[in-house]
Amino acid sequence: MAQTLKALIHCCAGDALPDCPILHTLGQPDDSEPEARTGAVLRRPRRHGLAKRL
Repeated sequence: MAQTLKALIHCCAGDALPDCPILHTLGQPDDSEPEARTGAVLRRPRRHGLAKRL
């Protein structure tokens, strides 16, 4: 985030207009981070009695 702000500082005109490139960029979703996984995790069924067969 710090690098993003440093880059956006150079875009700031300092005129206090509502069309601010810094606020516009910060309002966009961050695609660099993976989405958090939620919900149940699929697991393979346990194979009972496998040791007896060997």
